[in-house]
Amino acid sequence: MKKLRFLIIIIILSFGIFLYFYLRPTTYESEYELDGFKVKERYSKKDKYYYFEITKDKKNYNFISDIKYNPHRQIIISIFRHFLV
Repeated sequence: MKKLRFLIIIIILSFGIFLYFYLRPTTYESEYELDGFKVKERYSKKDKYYYFEITKDKKNYNFISDIKYNPHRQIIISIFRHFLV
């Protein structure tokens, strides 16, 4: 019984530590291509904002967003859905 209780506590603590490190904000920069556009995405942990630079045909579109931190990269899913609607 004590072994089972100890095992459950270890599992809960491990899961909590994993969630803490997975969900905490980190500064990063990512580049990817989406719908024919080149997207550069940066997150600043210090300033708590996203900076996006979208390029197509030598034209740059820059914008800053203070949306809540998302541990997943590539925040923009579709250029056409966001900008052309």
